[in-house]
Amino acid sequence: KSAGMIDLGTFRSDNSGYAVAYGVSSDGKIIVGGADNNFGENRAFRWTSIGGMTDLGTLKDNNSGNSTAFDTSADGSIVVGNSETNNSDRQAFIWTKKDGMIGLGTLRNDNSGSSTAEAITPDGKIIVGLAAYDSSYKFHAVLWKVVNSKPEPDPTPEPNP
Repeated sequence: KSAGMIDLGTFRSDNSGYAVAYGVSSDGKIIVGGADNNFGENRAFRWTSIGGMTDLGTLKDNNSGNSTAFDTSADGSIVVGNSETNNSDRQAFIWTKKDGMIGLGTLRNDNSGSSTAEAITPDGKIIVGLAAYDSSYKFHAVLWKVVNSKPEPDPTPEPNP
């Protein structure tokens, strides 16, 4: 039985624009996704019924640009997605209240190019997604192991993580 639909809104002052929810905590109290702001940017958000929609920022030094949250841990404390960087690539991120948004990089030696964190395990220990591995923007599936909220890339994952 449905309890009805709740409009989560956007970051625009007139609440117009676009927003999409991609992930939800196991108890349904925390929602993550992306929403338009007054500057026409799509921003990663974390929503709660008490605090409403919180802008998670970007990986750019000046905090401008676009970002999107795709998933959250079961308790909603860890959020993953992708964000624009200073060179306008979109790279995977992990976000916590304690550490804020941290970039996860790519498989390239110089860490350039794009990546995306698509999902996180309920316990918040494994993140999966894709990352650029060469200069022609080809991607491989990747997983990151999270240690103390700071993920470490694992380019050669074990068969049964």
